[in-house]
Order: sequence, then structure tokens, then C-alpha cells
Amino acid sequence: MQEQLQSRVVELRRELHQIAELSFQEVKTSEYLQKKLDALGVSWKLCAKTGLIAVLGEELPGPALMIRADMDALPIQEQNKFDYVSKHEGVMHACGHDAHMGIAMTTLEWLKPLESSLKKPVKFVFQPAEERYGGARVMVKEGALESPEVDEVYGLHIANRLPSRKVGVKDGIFSAYCDQFKITIHGKGGHGARPYQCIEPIMIATRLINDSQQIVAREIYAMKHNVLTFTTIQSGQAYNVIDDICTLGGTFRSQCPQDREYVIERLLQKFRCLETEFSCKIEWELIEGYPAIHNNTECAQVVEDAAREVLGDEGILRDCMGMGGEDVSYFLEKVPGCYFLLGVGEDHCKFEPHHSPRFDFDETALIDGVRIFQKVIQTRAMKAS
Repeated sequence: MQEQLQSRVVELRRELHQIAELSFQEVKTSEYLQKKLDALGVSWKLCAKTGLIAVLGEELPGPALMIRADMDALPIQEQNKFDYVSKHEGVMHACGHDAHMGIAMTTLEWLKPLESSLKKPVKFVFQPAEERYGGARVMVKEGALESPEVDEVYGLHIANRLPSRKVGVKDGIFSAYCDQFKITIHGKGGHGARPYQCIEPIMIATRLINDSQQIVAREIYAMKHNVLTFTTIQSGQAYNVIDDICTLGGTFRSQCPQDREYVIERLLQKFRCLETEFSCKIEWELIEGYPAIHNNTECAQVVEDAAREVLGDEGILRDCMGMGGEDVSYFLEKVPGCYFLLGVGEDHCKFEPHHSPRFDFDETALIDGVRIFQKVIQTRAMKAS
């Protein structure tokens, strides 16, 4: 049985990998999943444009256990050479959402023949637009946690930075608050040979970048996790022209709202100081991102116990939190649950990282995700045998 599930989850993952689609454009992906559900005789409904909700044991009383998988891919041109690369130009499953869907669908296929043994409904949610737009928030607004009402949510994210046969799980905060920002510096342009006649926005930008890093490195307790990263900078079109404007963009990640508020306030103070020093104008736009994931203590213990049954004591990792953002947090704001990491890095963890055009992972570890979901369902939603 396990060998069949192992083969099945890899098959599903590879087929989904080839039809990668961007956020809220997961039309073929949704149709693919719909056909699988139709073949099983499982009814489904659309939610958030392309998202799907399928419920087993829908007629049962009481609230439902929910399994969530995200669907969208990234605007990346794949550079892998295997025979199941993305068929869609410039779009790639470079984060593992194909694996998440494969694990969830394999779990659903396992559960369907056992539906009569359920004591509560199990709701499978295939969610669009995790990479952008917060598809989980849209699904919450459109009633994904209702009819039947959901009282616990479980999900996972593969992680090739963790060894295979390891699971990262802990209660409390499990991801970062995730914000984006855009900064526009208005200076005074002119000739590249005569900077003394200008107010150089690029020079101001270098000061701004360096000064802002000192906030995170020197003004916040070192054991707290905060990341301020500048990812874009743009100014001018010619080598001998100083442009009027320089724009910068990036992301800020923090573990607690107090740190987030402090860094934002200090950045605004830095901007005002630089405006005074250089007689420039600095505009700031903060684009609030996903809130941090908060894992419920009881639900985290359920996942840990399930993972221990599957992988043993040595398979549990608690010091594994990263600074990524995840919109599953919108579900977990409303309903208790647990989101965990599934190690897929083999022993050496030398795969190209997530969001790389050469991203890949150990497919043989995907069955562990299925087995953990099986244990969670057996513990929380099935009658005692």
C-alpha cells in the first residue's frame, strides 16, 4: 500500500509540475484536480476563482478537519533538464506547491474508500495565489471555513534545506510577518561629470541602505529574528547622466509586531534626517504582507505525535523556523491548527534553493507528508477501531 502511495504522490507531483500557473491563473491546474475528484466520485466546488474545496463525510455532524494545499507557481523560467519540466514558458513550480497538491490529493485518494469510518468531515482545500495576493484571505472571505464549519486546519510546506525524513514543527509563531516596501528618493539631476551641481539620489540611496541595516543589526536584541533586505534599485538610463530619482524596493520580515513597529518608525526617522542633510525628498510606501503563522499548541502536538510515529524521535526538529511568509496564516487566524515543514533535502541538502530556476528536491520523501496527514486524520477525524 505504501509503495503504491509513494508512486502515486510522485506521479501527481510531476504531472502538476508540467502545468505550472501563476496566482489566480491556475485554470489548468484546477481542471486537472477537478478530473481527479470526479474520477473518485467526490463532489467539489470552486472558491476564490480557481480554488477547490472537496469534503469527505460531508453529511456527518460536527465541525470539519481541514487539509490545505496551495496551487500557484512563480514567474520563473525553469532551467531543470528532467523530462517533466514546466510546459508553460516563464512559469515554474519553484517552491513546491506541486508537491503540496500531490500530497493532499494522495491523502484524499487514500481516505475516500475509508469515508465510512470518519466521525467528522474532512475538508480538502486547494488554494490559489499563495505567492501573490493572499488567496487564503480570499477563500476565508468566500466561506472556505464554513459549510461545514472548520475547527482545525493542517498544512505543510516542503523544505529542501531540511534533510529528508525530518519534520520541522513547533507551537506558537512559525513564520515571519512579511512586508514589502518601496522608497523613492527625489534629488536633483545633472551631468555625471559635475556632481557638485546635483543632489545625487544614488549616493543618498547608498547611505539609506547602510544606515537602515544598522537598525536591525545594532538596535534590536540580537537573539530576535528580523530581516531587512533591499532587492531592487533603479535610477537613470545613461552613464553620464545623474537622474533626479532613485527607487528602491525590498522586504522586511519580523517575528513580533513590536519589532516591526520599531523598525518602521526608525526608518521614517532616518528618512527625515537624510532629507534635511541632502535637501532631498524621500517617499515611503509600505505594502503590508502576510501575518505570521501561529500554530496552536494542541494541534502542533498532534502533528508532532504523528511525525514521531512515522519518522521516530530523531525525525522531529523544533529549531527550524525561517523568515518566509505564508498566507496559510489567514486560516490560522480564524481556526486553530498547525503548519509544519517536511524535509526533502536528502542527506546532503545541496539542492538549489526555493525560488531558484533549478529548484528540486527528494521526491521519495513526499510519502512522509502523506503518512503524517494519514496519522492526523486517523487521530482527529476517524472512529477508534
